[in-house]
Amino acid sequence: MNKRLGLLIIVILLSGFFTNLVSAAVELTSYWEENDDLYLEVDRGDIPKIFVGISSTINEINYEVELIHNGNFVETLYEYSGSGDYHETFLDIDSTNLEGGEVYVIRVKANDGLNGNEWQDLILFVNDVINQPPYVPFNPNPVDNAQDIELNPLLGWNGGDPDGDVVYYDVYFGEDKNSLVLVASDSILTNFQVSSLNYETTYYWKIVANDGEDETQGDLWRFTTIEEIVGENHAPYVPNYLNPINGAEDVELEVSLKWEGADPDGDILHYDVYFGTDENNLELIVEDLDMDIYLVNNLDYETTYYWKIASKDSEFVTYGLIGSFTTIEETIDENHDPIIESIDDDRARCGKRFRLQVEADDVDNDDLTYLDDSDLFDIDEDTGLISFVPSCRDKGTYDITIEVRDGHGGSDTERFELKIYKKGSSDDSDVFLDSIVEYGECVDDNDGDIFGVRTVFHKIADLVSGNVYLDKTSEEVCQLVGLKLYKFEDSRALSVLVALIFLMITVPIAFFGYRKLS
Repeated sequence: MNKRLGLLIIVILLSGFFTNLVSAAVELTSYWEENDDLYLEVDRGDIPKIFVGISSTINEINYEVELIHNGNFVETLYEYSGSGDYHETFLDIDSTNLEGGEVYVIRVKANDGLNGNEWQDLILFVNDVINQPPYVPFNPNPVDNAQDIELNPLLGWNGGDPDGDVVYYDVYFGEDKNSLVLVASDSILTNFQVSSLNYETTYYWKIVANDGEDETQGDLWRFTTIEEIVGENHAPYVPNYLNPINGAEDVELEVSLKWEGADPDGDILHYDVYFGTDENNLELIVEDLDMDIYLVNNLDYETTYYWKIASKDSEFVTYGLIGSFTTIEETIDENHDPIIESIDDDRARCGKRFRLQVEADDVDNDDLTYLDDSDLFDIDEDTGLISFVPSCRDKGTYDITIEVRDGHGGSDTERFELKIYKKGSSDDSDVFLDSIVEYGECVDDNDGDIFGVRTVFHKIADLVSGNVYLDKTSEEVCQLVGLKLYKFEDSRALSVLVALIFLMITVPIAFFGYRKLS
């Protein structure tokens, strides 16, 4: 028994050793090709791919791909067995028959044939959506193989999509059924106007429908035009609209309507233009136009307009289809408030005109409007100028608020105090103009003579408000002496100078007279 138990233990240990050894012999890599990830979300009907790459150190590779739902095995999607040290492939996972709104596991299990294995799960979430292609276009007009069709027929058909998707139509047309020309693409209309066709000619046409994912080819239809009758007048062809294209969006508020017209008899044509926002009640805005272009302007933002052209010869009128376009959205940039420059408190004398220019800045360069809350004056709303003659009955101090607006909701205000006074009153005593003149040194101008130059400052200011009315600098000629020469503004200094000169003259004379008398 002890020998058997020991042997069993040895076998178990060896088994574990070889299992670990073998498991290291195979290496697995797998992911969804679409996003290089282990998780993918798709619409039902999509066919995504997974990448599987397996390497083996013992030259043998076996693996299988399983579909698992709610923890239960559903089916084996793929199996592979072969020799080699590496194998890789891309596998399609068809979700058409899977349930929408459910999570599935795509399990990849690799085996090297010696119980060495690895496995990896890829998660797939299936949306409950499966796209169906558009219906095959049907019910053509003119009917297939129709005869005696006018030279400007309106092609029509029925279409649609089982999912309710928007369907876009391509129209192919021509005389050679093997080489049709694409004459309209991605149109949401189920009709198309052709004109200027030839008499007694068979034309072929075909519609291709697409919903953005799938497309459906329509049948090939045909019709033959009328026989020409010499001398008979025929109505003009249906006008073909060129600009803006039907259904156009983001059209500017000024647009040129353009079209082309023709007449099977070569007659001169005139056009009537109908325009408006109600397609059932268009207004005739111009009549008997001899050009195939007309400018409409002053349109509104984000508005759908409809238009129609009537093509006329001397006898017949042919109306075009109703076209439409939608104008651009109004875009308003971020608005910035205007800013009024600071206004100092001020004074105004009654009976004398008072002027004050209010200044404001606006980074948006908007047109500004100036307002005030005072009964004394009305500010110029366009320029910001305050100009008025206050009445002496208005003597007093007023708090005044000035406001500026930019027309886009931005504004600013500034308050100042205005005092109105009478001439000669106590309020007038401290209001005067002062002339200040200051002289500098007499400086040699280095031209070799005895004259130099002195700088003179002139300033006239209101000492109360501080407003400067004159501020300039000039220069005058002066005579150079040993001492600096100043202009005597001080009356005491001037008196001393005069006294000295008087003494210098009178003392010698008095001394001389005294000696004569003695």
